[in-house]
Amino acid sequence: MEKTPRDEVLVILDSADQAAFGIRYATMSFSDLRTRRFCEQMAVLVCLREGIGASGSVTLRAVENAAGDLLLYFSLPKEGEECCVYSQVIEFPDLDGLLDSRNAFLRDPDLCAEIYCWRGKYYLWYEFYTSPVRFDDLTLTMLEYGKISPLDRSFLTEHATLLPDAVPLFLT
Repeated sequence: MEKTPRDEVLVILDSADQAAFGIRYATMSFSDLRTRRFCEQMAVLVCLREGIGASGSVTLRAVENAAGDLLLYFSLPKEGEECCVYSQVIEFPDLDGLLDSRNAFLRDPDLCAEIYCWRGKYYLWYEFYTSPVRFDDLTLTMLEYGKISPLDRSFLTEHATLLPDAVPLFLT
């Protein structure tokens, strides 16, 4: 664990660590029990190390570097901000709408996303630790390209196909 200049805690897992813990970037998903447990345990350790109380909220961003290392960035709550975690699923009728929306999508360490495909439609789930106004601004921008989905993330994780290789198009 190391602190970054952006007030994040970075945890690096090389290929041996990934094999030992049974997680890889390609299989990271909220629905994967092993990944979820590992990330929750790491979040607890980060909170203990940084002195964050039970009311604090820590978000996680995962990146795979060219060497195959898994980089886990834990974002810490900022002092004086009244932020919460918000999430939304946007439905796109085709791939063009999804791809067009990526230029409007924010690049922020407190924002995570997953992309799914189900029955010919594409779904962008995102979760954002931010203020309600900033979250609403992002959602309104995304609604220029798609619509709010009647499906939630739990349905998508169970029935749809997760497209983890598409996420870097939005977050990097």
